[in-house]
Amino acid sequence: MLGDGLAGDGRNEEALSWYVRAAENGHAGAAGVAADWYRDGVGAEADPVQAMRWLLVLTAQLNVDAVHRAHQVGARMTDEAILEAGRLADQPTEAQVMVATLARARERE
Repeated sequence: MLGDGLAGDGRNEEALSWYVRAAENGHAGAAGVAADWYRDGVGAEADPVQAMRWLLVLTAQLNVDAVHRAHQVGARMTDEAILEAGRLADQPTEAQVMVATLARARERE
C-alpha cells in the first residue's frame, strides 16, 4: 500500500523500493509490479534481469500471466542473464526451464 501511495505521488523510485521489499517478503502483487516496473524502467533504469527475477518467483507459484510476461522479457535476454535472474530469485530450475523453453521457441521460428 505504501508503494501505491508513493507511486500516486509520482515518487516512483521510492515506490519501487517498497514494492521490492514487499516482494522479498512474499507479496505476489508487489512482485508483479516490481517485474513490470523493472521491465519498463519505471522508478529505475530498465533492468530485464531484475524483471525476470520477479517473474521467475511468480512462475514458480504457477502464475500463468507471469509465464507469458517472462517469455516476452526473456526473448530479449541472453541465456546467461536469465540464469542470473534465476540465481537472484533463488529459482535456478525455473530459469533453466525458461532458457530451454525459449530455445525451443527460437527453433520453431
